Amino acid sequence: MDFQAVFTEIGKFGRYQKFILSVLSLPHLLAASYIYIQVLTIQDTEHHCKAWPNETCGGLNISETECGLLKRDLSIPFTQNNFGNVTEEDQCHKYNVTGISLATAYSSDDWINSTDIIGCDEGWVFNRTSSSSSIIIDFDLVCDKSYLAKLAQSAFFAGSLAGSFIAGAAADMIGRRRTQLLCYVTSAAVGVATAFSTSIWMYMILRFCSAMLLRGIGLADFVLINELVAPSKRVLVGNLLWVFWAFGYMIFAAIAKFLTNWRILEITISLPMMLALIVTYIFVPESPRWLITKRKPEKAAKILKKIAKVNGKIVSDEYIDGVCHVDECQSSDKVKGTFRDLIPVLLFY
Repeated sequence: MDFQAVFTEIGKFGRYQKFILSVLSLPHLLAASYIYIQVLTIQDTEHHCKAWPNETCGGLNISETECGLLKRDLSIPFTQNNFGNVTEEDQCHKYNVTGISLATAYSSDDWINSTDIIGCDEGWVFNRTSSSSSIIIDFDLVCDKSYLAKLAQSAFFAGSLAGSFIAGAAADMIGRRRTQLLCYVTSAAVGVATAFSTSIWMYMILRFCSAMLLRGIGLADFVLINELVAPSKRVLVGNLLWVFWAFGYMIFAAIAKFLTNWRILEITISLPMMLALIVTYIFVPESPRWLITKRKPEKAAKILKKIAKVNGKIVSDEYIDGVCHVDECQSSDKVKGTFRDLIPVLLFY
């Protein structure tokens, strides 16, 4: 007796499956934000070398903003840009103003011809009008460290790749539901920890873990909802699940418009994952198919009976028990696949 045939009797995509789909939509709405937050955290920011950090413009009768611009104009050399004859301020070098006071530099430009051009030995000044908060600003990822911002982005997608293997194996070993719950709680913890990153390397490691868990959420949710509906409805529920992911992108854009501090934003999108954990723990069952493969037909039958009841289907207990026990015997006789079986798929995908 084919296990898939049971959905013809208990409901292919009834009230129960629709409710479970709506519950699983919550983590997908939240998980989408984990990807797009890096668009804000690594955005380019105008910057220039810091000069005379301990001097003020008190004797010049100008505002603090004007004083900052004056320091920039006096200490930053010009360089030729990609368009040839147009010059622009060098973002990674400055005149060596060591031993030259701000007042002296302001009163005469004779010192410029006798001073060297050096790197930003005192740090950088960032234009916070275009970006008030980012890892670029917090970790000084400019000039010779600018590659680290791109490396952080690569680390995230490397984590996604690793998560594809680890989450898939975990879902088969400990179950779809346990994998979900584990990914929800750890992704919330990792997300909050990311907000307290003290270095770019700490940030990269946590983002790698975040992507790995994000992949686990996507895989476990997708597999579970597909194993709770009839085969003819799997394309529908699979697409609907990712529609919520798309809505998550839009919701995140609205939130990010008001929360411009990336650390606060990281916490804001991470903590609600605990709500997804609670709701999933209360309402979402384990996959009946997985339970059968693990020789737990009684638990699988209990879930199938609940699906039939909520969907308003009248199905005998003997029929459901028979399906679960017969499929248990069939699954034990099946040959397990190996990585070698995937080689043709990888070659022709």
